[in-house]
Amino acid sequence: AVIILGLDVAGIPYAYARYVKTCTSAACAESGRLTPEGILDLQQLGISPQFYASYVGVGLAIIVALVFFAVAAVIYWRRSNDRMAMFASFTLLIFGGAAINDLAGAHPAFQFPADLLNFIGQVSFVVFFYIFPDGRFEPRWTRWLALTVALLYIPDIFFPGSALDFLDGPLFFVFIASLVFAQVYRYVRVSSPAQRQQTKWVVFGFSTAL
Repeated sequence: AVIILGLDVAGIPYAYARYVKTCTSAACAESGRLTPEGILDLQQLGISPQFYASYVGVGLAIIVALVFFAVAAVIYWRRSNDRMAMFASFTLLIFGGAAINDLAGAHPAFQFPADLLNFIGQVSFVVFFYIFPDGRFEPRWTRWLALTVALLYIPDIFFPGSALDFLDGPLFFVFIASLVFAQVYRYVRVSSPAQRQQTKWVVFGFSTAL
């Protein structure tokens, strides 16, 4: 937690600098960064690029990360003797924290730690949805699916755009569908009434976040 929080705090100035700078490449629209046209639109609304960078580049990211951290801390505080709860807390901490680290873009030495945190967060997120809420893989063959996805995330995160990056395409939606299938199967065939209520809360929480 200290490492993730430290990296995120250290990355805040770089996130601000990236969003306040005008971007002219085709990737600007997807990343939410300011284009020359976007700056003109903001000026007509009386909004400065500095405010935009503070709100979009820093503010929203910090709010999202703090929500992840807060929920992880509450789960840890209330259920630190439950292995599934501990894994849920770990997943929220890693997945929420790695999202706002902009150090790697300015300092290449941080690229591998940032990618490693991203990898652990993504894989933990996948495993969480395969085993929640009782900590077991249901159906059992999803453990092999989780291993396959973990292996596919290696080129996706560490070597993006390479010929082995199969998750950057239709396969990604198949993978998402498998997470939904695992939870629906568990809800209908395996879960107790209490576990079904837990599933409803998790679905509600992630739906609200999206």
